[in-house]
Amino acid sequence: MVNVTTSLLPFGQNSRTVGGPGSGAQFSDIQSAVDSISDSSATKPYTVLHIGGTITVPDISGGVDFRGVGGSKDYINFGGLNRETCLVNRPVTAAGVTDPVIQTCPHMEIFGLTFDAAVSRLIHWDTVAGSHLSVHDCYARTTGGAQTFVAAGMTGDGSILEVRNNLINGDVGIHNGPGASTDVATFILQGNDFIPSQGFAIDIDMSPQPN
Repeated sequence: MVNVTTSLLPFGQNSRTVGGPGSGAQFSDIQSAVDSISDSSATKPYTVLHIGGTITVPDISGGVDFRGVGGSKDYINFGGLNRETCLVNRPVTAAGVTDPVIQTCPHMEIFGLTFDAAVSRLIHWDTVAGSHLSVHDCYARTTGGAQTFVAAGMTGDGSILEVRNNLINGDVGIHNGPGASTDVATFILQGNDFIPSQGFAIDIDMSPQPN
């Protein structure tokens, strides 16, 4: 067991720890950790920190939503101490249940994690203007099915998407949504290794979609 105290965390007081059985984390469920945060902001960001083991995300529509109930939460990061030992998985999606595994909040950093889930999208980012998502030093280990590691859809003007130094079994995609345009002002893809099982690495679809 790892006894985690604030002094061990590189993220200070504004942290929640999650982890698998025996990890010593505050929470075993990611959504519960997110829901416990009520005062995150640009000047007071939080980090939900995975400290080890395997966390299984329930097979429910939307997966873990870092926007919280009502969609108003922001500035909550999700990271792991070591991507080799900090795993997030999800059962194969049942009929009628939608992905992704992680629905991000507008301003968010995701790092140091291994994702293992046979769904079409692991991380999904629908945001307001001026938002910023950074995903780095993760491993998308998933096998089977059409796989998008990070999908950016309906993002607002001036948004920034960074995907750096990941090992990806799949692709990184930008797409329009029903009745909405997508405008990612800055798209940074750097230092990633793509496992060539999907046939492509970058998927950009700006075609109009019906309501």
